Amino acid sequence: MAISIKQCSIEEWQARAELIDAGKYQRPIFLDQNLFMSCQFMGEEAMEKMSPVAFCIEAGGTGVAWALAYFLSPKVLRLRGLYVDPAHRGRGHMRSLVNHICEEYKGRAERILSFSTPQGIEFHLRSGFTLVENFEPRPIEHYDPISRKAYCDPEVCLTLFERRL
Repeated sequence: MAISIKQCSIEEWQARAELIDAGKYQRPIFLDQNLFMSCQFMGEEAMEKMSPVAFCIEAGGTGVAWALAYFLSPKVLRLRGLYVDPAHRGRGHMRSLVNHICEEYKGRAERILSFSTPQGIEFHLRSGFTLVENFEPRPIEHYDPISRKAYCDPEVCLTLFERRL
């Protein structure tokens, strides 16, 4: 089966990322919040040059893995919403996608940050990421800018990983 890596639309990535937590969180709002914070740090002009890019792997013409990359600062890239269709897990698709993203941003970013739930820790370690030691794992927190309320999912703690490019 032919495998290809390509850029896809943010909307396609969002639809797949929603499956990670069964639609529990509003990804478009969450993404907008993250990009707003990056824009405040880097400025609008820099953000326009560094807009988020969604990537996917297709196997036999069907999408099987997705990830989003965007800059947190001029040299720090953030990966989020890494998702592999359950029927295609364990075949190295996400590792291939992450390696492709690393190659794509080599020379523009110095490191990539990625948060992980407990289920993704081994994947990150096998994929060249290292644990950020001084980061205390924390529950997932969400902020809804419409209601202006923050809420927390205490059942899921995130661990921070980085990969140097």
